[in-house]
Amino acid sequence: MDEEIRRILKLLEEGKIKAEEAEKLIEALEEKRETKKRGSGILNIGEVITEAITSAVSVVPGIVLEGIKGVREVKESINWDIENPLYIEISGGDLEVDVGEDLRVVIEGKGAYSFQDNLVKLTAGEFFLLIPRMKVIKVNLSAGDIKGRLLCDDFEIYLKMGDGNLEVEADKVEGIVSMGDLDLNLINVPSSIKLNCSMGDIKLRLPEDFDGKIVTRVNMGDISIERKPDISKGDTFIYKTGEKCYVELKCSMGDIKVY
Repeated sequence: MDEEIRRILKLLEEGKIKAEEAEKLIEALEEKRETKKRGSGILNIGEVITEAITSAVSVVPGIVLEGIKGVREVKESINWDIENPLYIEISGGDLEVDVGEDLRVVIEGKGAYSFQDNLVKLTAGEFFLLIPRMKVIKVNLSAGDIKGRLLCDDFEIYLKMGDGNLEVEADKVEGIVSMGDLDLNLINVPSSIKLNCSMGDIKLRLPEDFDGKIVTRVNMGDISIERKPDISKGDTFIYKTGEKCYVELKCSMGDIKVY
């Protein structure tokens, strides 16, 4: 057994990553080795996997170094000015989010938690976050999962290793996934969406009144368009006038689904 696999199994044993995350990492390592033997060719898949593995594994030792110091029961309510951006960092934990009517950010759960300068930082635990409608929400997930509902003007999400399953109402949406799956259910028709995945799947559910142009690109994987467009041109799909929303979906290794 080589050092990389030994490292992943140790993290699994210590409970720092889940079984499915360990499986994904090991599968990716094996695929990387096979790709090197065959030669990556035009697609440069070897580089894609190396980048994804580096991004994913490199974040986990941070959790090991930090340990689980500061783990506690959390129940806190913070008065919030919706003009201020909200930054959320998740390391080795799971988060459920929902929208509240009060101008407060409410945090509940158990784990290591800190708040400073508009940044809510959650580590090694499970949390629930109640958030009012905001101007800007940015999520940085190093290892773990996030699910729920968000309302804001601008939404950005960065997944290094983990899954996101969110209902989103926003004018602008951007996301980068190194390793994991991102499933977005659009409540409204935004002006722009840009999602880029290195290794994993992207799923995008369109609202009934969607009007826009979707441009897709997959290097290794499949594109599934279950919501029938009015016009199809190669990997470009147009709904109604195609003018209200511009969507760009890219996946280096994985599948794209629009439904």
